[in-house]
Amino acid sequence: MKTKTLFIVTDLLLYFFAGIAAFFFVMVLFTDAINDFRNLLNYLPLYLTLIVPIYALFAVNRIAEVPSDNLRLRKIKIHSLVLLSVSSFAFIYGFINTLVTYKANFLAGGPSKYFPLSFLLLDLIFILLFVYILAIFKKEKTEPETNEKRPFGIVIADVLEHLFCLFALYFLGTFAFGFYSYDLSLQHVVGTLPTYLLMVVPSAIVIASKLVANKEAPERHLKARLIVGLSGLVTTLVLGIWMYVYLAYQPNFVVDAMTASFALDFAISLNLAPTLLFVVALLPSAYLLATYLLTRYLYRSLTRVKARDDKQE
Repeated sequence: MKTKTLFIVTDLLLYFFAGIAAFFFVMVLFTDAINDFRNLLNYLPLYLTLIVPIYALFAVNRIAEVPSDNLRLRKIKIHSLVLLSVSSFAFIYGFINTLVTYKANFLAGGPSKYFPLSFLLLDLIFILLFVYILAIFKKEKTEPETNEKRPFGIVIADVLEHLFCLFALYFLGTFAFGFYSYDLSLQHVVGTLPTYLLMVVPSAIVIASKLVANKEAPERHLKARLIVGLSGLVTTLVLGIWMYVYLAYQPNFVVDAMTASFALDFAISLNLAPTLLFVVALLPSAYLLATYLLTRYLYRSLTRVKARDDKQE
C-alpha cells in the first residue's frame, strides 16, 4: 500500500514538472523558429534538459505496467542509463558552450532570467539522481528475458496515447504558466477563465482514469471509468460552450489576453488554440465512454452466446 501511494505521489509530481517542461520546450522552440533557429545550437542543452522529465514520466509509467520483476529491473537500469547519458551530455555541452559562446557568463539570460546556470544546475541534479538510482540497483542481477512481440495495433495505440499525452502536458504547463502571465486587467476574465480551466481537463481525466484502475475488480473499474468519462464530458462541454460563446462575442480575446499562452495564434492571427484545446479535452472522455460501451456490448454478446450454448447442451 505504501509503495502504491509513493508511486502515485511521484507520478503526479513528475507529471506536473513534465507539463512545465513541455510548455517551456514549445515556447523556446517557437521563439527560436521566429528567429530562423539562430540559437538552435546554443539552446540544444536546454532542449535536452527539458526532454528528461517528459521521457522519465513515460518511462516510469511503462515500467509500472511490466508484469515481471526481472524485466522491470532491467527497464529501470536501461531507462536510467539513457537519462543519465542525456543529462550528462546536456551538462557538458552546456558548460563548454557557456565558456565559449557566452564568455563564461552563466547568467546571460534569454529563455530564462538565469540561463544557462539554471539548466546546468538541473542537469547536475538529474545526473546525481540517475547515478543514485543505478547505484541502488547495481547489485541486483537480472536474467536475459525475451519480450513478447507486440501486435502492430497495440504499437499504434501506444504512439497515439503518447502523442495525446504530449498535448495534455503542454496545456497543463500552459495553465501553470497562466499564474504568471494572467491578464490582471480582468477585461476578458469571462473568456479566459473557462479557457484556463479547460487546459486542466485532459490531464485531470488521464490522472483520474489511472487512479481508478483496478485489475482485481474489473466490474468496479469499468463503472469508475464510466463515471470519470461522463464527468469529463460534461465538464468539457460546459467549459467549451462557455469559451466559444465568449469567443463569438469577443473574437480577439485570445490575442488580447492570452498571447503569452497561445503565441502561435497571435503570430498567424487565427484562433486555432481554443479549438485544439477543446478537441484535446474532449478526446479522453470520448475514449473512456466508447471503451465502456464497447466492453459492455461485448460482455452482453458473450453472455447471450454462452446462454444459447447452455440451452443447446
